[in-house]
Amino acid sequence: MPRIILLSVFAIALSVPAIAQKQSGVTFSAFSVGVEGKKAKSIDFRRSPSASTFRTRLKEALRGPVDFAGHYIVAGWGCGTGCIYSGIIDTRTGIVYFPIELAGLGVAYNETEYVDKPLEYRKNSRLLILRGSPGVMDNEADKPIGTYYYQWSDNHLRLVKFVKTKAD
Repeated sequence: MPRIILLSVFAIALSVPAIAQKQSGVTFSAFSVGVEGKKAKSIDFRRSPSASTFRTRLKEALRGPVDFAGHYIVAGWGCGTGCIYSGIIDTRTGIVYFPIELAGLGVAYNETEYVDKPLEYRKNSRLLILRGSPGVMDNEADKPIGTYYYQWSDNHLRLVKFVKTKAD
């Protein structure tokens, strides 16, 4: 009996992100792309001047498999408490893109809740889901906390939908 309960809890936990995604009306399959093999052997620091600051993290990420939008790798690292900074590596060219939305993602949390997956993406989809407050290091006014659905297009993130987090 305990085994059935454990399996039930596990199945529910795995289905929560899928249910939330369906409720938003935005799905990974709506932005599907084919997945390619990596071609770039190194980061192109000449064409990605900001990348040299994060040289070690980016080189480590490029050793991994394609994990976003068919031929990209999302590389991320901490930038303080509740903050994640990320870049997107084009595995065709080795160029690194630093979308402003990923320049310091403020991870959403309150007294009772912490976001497990502040970034969610798939290797076969151009959809990137961001949970928290995007671009907190871009020196603009704070953006509201919530779930942001972005489409990766022409090496930029384009907002598809925003769902504000309900206040406690």
